[in-house]
Amino acid sequence: MRRIGTTFEQTRELYERARMVFSSRRSEADFQAWRDQQAWTAEKYRRLDRGERMPPDWRVGELQPPQG
Repeated sequence: MRRIGTTFEQTRELYERARMVFSSRRSEADFQAWRDQQAWTAEKYRRLDRGERMPPDWRVGELQPPQG
């Protein structure tokens, strides 16, 4: 069920409760997978910003930062 608070404080409290429930159901591996995805996405866009093409066989998590 989706709840919406009528005041900022009520909405904030509902958000904090929902965040605690969400976080309690996640393992460290879930959080690490999220961090890995964030790092991979950042590296992908750094490469695209430099005009580099993505390798034809690239996959999530396999992209390594350039050496040098």
